[in-house]
Amino acid sequence: MTYRVEAAERIGLPDASVDLVTAAQAAHWFDLGAFYAEVRRVARPDAVLALASYGVPTMDGPVGAMLDRFYWHDIHAFWPDGRRHVEAGYRTRAFPFCEESLPRLSITRDWSLDELTAYILIWSATKHAVAAGEGNIVTPFLHNLDEVWGAPERRLTVTWPVHARVARVYP
Repeated sequence: MTYRVEAAERIGLPDASVDLVTAAQAAHWFDLGAFYAEVRRVARPDAVLALASYGVPTMDGPVGAMLDRFYWHDIHAFWPDGRRHVEAGYRTRAFPFCEESLPRLSITRDWSLDELTAYILIWSATKHAVAAGEGNIVTPFLHNLDEVWGAPERRLTVTWPVHARVARVYP
């Protein structure tokens, strides 16, 4: 098996050489016209294309309400423009293939307060807010989250919807 780092729009593979083309949490950055042309070039007849992303995390109860407000109201303006495509499950992106339906998918984890905090701190929106001098958005949220969470070792369920657009590729 060979691994390469290449632009999605210029894949260094021979024509009609692959059975599966996938992009996970990345297609919102692609030049889709060029990418789809490249997919058609490298795909064997009846190959599969799958674009996948995981959406906005949800949680139940007061912590979930806080997370929802933080994401959609407090920090949302700091997400890069392409994030809206992820939030829409890539439905806002062109997909010129005969799409196949999939069952509802999700990722579910039981996380501690430290795990959720670490995750929020790696969000590009969080980093952009802090870099813009708006750490006053993040710090109070994390403080309030700490108060509402309860015991730090308490584990709560976090769920992310998984969205995928899947199709057979016919060159």
